[in-house]
Amino acid sequence: MAHTFKIGESPNIIEITIPHHETDVQDIYDEVESELTIQSGKYCVHQAGIWISLKNVYLLYQELNEVYQELKGKVIFSNVEESFYIEVTLHSLGQLNVEGYIQDLPSVKNKLAFEFQLDQSYLPKTIDELKDIFAKLGQA
Repeated sequence: MAHTFKIGESPNIIEITIPHHETDVQDIYDEVESELTIQSGKYCVHQAGIWISLKNVYLLYQELNEVYQELKGKVIFSNVEESFYIEVTLHSLGQLNVEGYIQDLPSVKNKLAFEFQLDQSYLPKTIDELKDIFAKLGQA
């Protein structure tokens, strides 16, 4: 069974799936091949292969939890190759701005950029999904 976490809901969602067997790695600094789906309105990237470290996912979990407690702030999530970049900004009036890009080949400057707005009520579910992933890994 794969581990998945999401930010948002269709038609504005980011979904990252980490294959189950990959989460058994001993070193959370190792990068694992995962799948990224982004839907921003009618535009979509479906199950793009990305390499991410579980440590970066864990930092995302910690930082999202922190900014959610304060109801303001910014969290950035990307990988070493910078083939994807996600920036989540919380505003004090309850808005959540999600923007970023995905790039198939970092050596080619062709990128799909996206931006969408949500309200902050989506974050507790995301934080819980991340917490569950790391609880299963013995890290939470």
